[in-house]
Parts: sequence; structure tokens; C-alpha cells
Amino acid sequence: MAFCGGPGAAVTLEELHAMGCEKFIICGGAGALTKESKVGEIIIPVSAVRDEGTSYHYLEPSREIGCHKETVEFVISCLEQMGIPFTTGKTWTSDVIYRETPVIICW
Repeated sequence: MAFCGGPGAAVTLEELHAMGCEKFIICGGAGALTKESKVGEIIIPVSAVRDEGTSYHYLEPSREIGCHKETVEFVISCLEQMGIPFTTGKTWTSDVIYRETPVIICW
């Protein structure tokens, strides 16, 4: 967690790539949008809602994007082999790390 948000991640990864690194595994923390999520639970992202600006400099514009399928399958396989519990799901990218959307009641 040497960075926070898309811009910090991009700078860090570009610096490491310039030094010769070619593959990265990044672990981080996140909030949750479901009541079923528990603190410490491992969630393997399979797709993301894009709600930040950084990724649009690297990929074609779209509201959502799927994660690299072979990488997801590899990570799942490793966790299963080690007997580590996890779940898969969609993530939501954002550069506003402390923002929480209040419940809005429409009448």
C-alpha cells in the first residue's frame, strides 16, 4: 500500500516498470457495498466499475471492465490449493478514498 488511488498507483507502477519489473500483484483494502462482506475477507476482483480518471489513460473508455481472465483463474487456483477462503466479485474504482455515499431516499 505504497500509494493511494489511481494516480498514485500509476506513478508507482510506471516507475517500477521503468526499472525493469514486468509483472505485479497488488493487494489493498476497500470498503464494501454489501452487508455480507466481513473485515479481512479476501475478494478477488473479476470486474470493475470505472469511477476514476486514471484508467482512461491506459484503456479505451467504458463504464465497466473485466479483469484479465487468466490472472483471475491463476490467483483462484493458488488460493484453492492453499485452502485459503475467498470470494470473487466486482469492484468499484474511485480516487476519493474516504467518500461514502449516504443513503438517498426518493419519495
